[in-house]
Amino acid sequence: MRGRTTRGTHRGGRTTLRRLTAVATGTVLLATGLATAPAASADRLDTLLTVGERLERGDSLATADGRIRLQLDHVGGLKLVDRGAGAGYPGERVVRDYTTNQHTVRYVELEADGTLVGYDDGGSRVVEEARGSGAVAVRVQDDRNMVYTDTAGRPVFSTDSHRNLHVFQEDFLVAGDTVLGERQASRLVMQADGNLVLYRGQTPLWSSETSGNPGAFAVMQGDGNLVVYSAPASGPRRALFDTGSGFANEGDHVELVVEDTEVSVKIRYGRSGAFYPMWSSGRSSDRVAAGDELDEGDIRVSPDGRCVLFTTQVGFGVGCGEDGYATTSPTVATRAGALGVTRMQSDGNLVSYRFPAGGSQPSDVPFHTGTSTPGSFLVVQDDGNAVVVGPDGRPTWSLLTGRIS
Repeated sequence: MRGRTTRGTHRGGRTTLRRLTAVATGTVLLATGLATAPAASADRLDTLLTVGERLERGDSLATADGRIRLQLDHVGGLKLVDRGAGAGYPGERVVRDYTTNQHTVRYVELEADGTLVGYDDGGSRVVEEARGSGAVAVRVQDDRNMVYTDTAGRPVFSTDSHRNLHVFQEDFLVAGDTVLGERQASRLVMQADGNLVLYRGQTPLWSSETSGNPGAFAVMQGDGNLVVYSAPASGPRRALFDTGSGFANEGDHVELVVEDTEVSVKIRYGRSGAFYPMWSSGRSSDRVAAGDELDEGDIRVSPDGRCVLFTTQVGFGVGCGEDGYATTSPTVATRAGALGVTRMQSDGNLVSYRFPAGGSQPSDVPFHTGTSTPGSFLVVQDDGNAVVVGPDGRPTWSLLTGRIS
């Protein structure tokens, strides 16, 4: 890190730069204090970047232990990386890649208006973050968040990189990591007690039931199996929980997805556009109750386990067979090219909504059962039918026959 003496005060021939030292206050680490700027040297590792200072190739902005780094490598790649939680834990993970646009970065500088800028060899700005934030310093935190602070040490911008929206193959979750749902209503938390828990608000909806194992961590393995392992410090590594979904092949894409009421492991085969379920926390249920949603890849399983109600981008249907997937033929289409969500409403109507890419408001309602009895629920049966049942136990709609009077 090369410091330019554009800030600070000159006293007795020494120029001091105002440095901020971390004080833990919840999710965001605030900053205050003074320190002397270190002398410039090759491949520096420092804990704070202030206005006028640069990261040049080989330099890193890092946590005190060096585990979390915003590193500018020798070929111009700029990445926020987690180098692993320690001996016995998973290895390096790229949290954020700033140079996926094929550009390379020559140096990174925090500019006077608080913008972090990466310049290429020709002097063009190829990376920008926290534009005009007014920050005077930026720090990488132990929780993988990168926080920009003003002259009073108040946070004015953060990357929220401590919260994940996606977990792919080879990604891992250590204590304190959080994965947000697509609409951020729910979150999956790897807790310090070793339990992996899905919350909606403050209400737990599902857990791996692995509490009592401090330091346990979760890995989305390359084969598609989500596994919670015991902490290395507790002795030989043990699998405390797994989803049993380890059947992905080379070229398949697997993702752990957090939704409003459940968490799923989904697979996209080769270059096909749709994700299909490998495992879901909802598979222990044969029904969709009032307030439940089925997003792409969600499943419900009939009582004998032979038939599976599933959802894709183009709708939902039921497939039956020895493995539950022998025949899959969607019978209700929500139209391709957009996110489809099927929701059992509190009024008893099962409705499929279509959301535009990136949108939070539905653009279309391509299907609904037309049922209107509060307390109704959808159940998938062993015969391959899916039926809306009223609170009195009477069916009011069937996937195979439609409305039932």
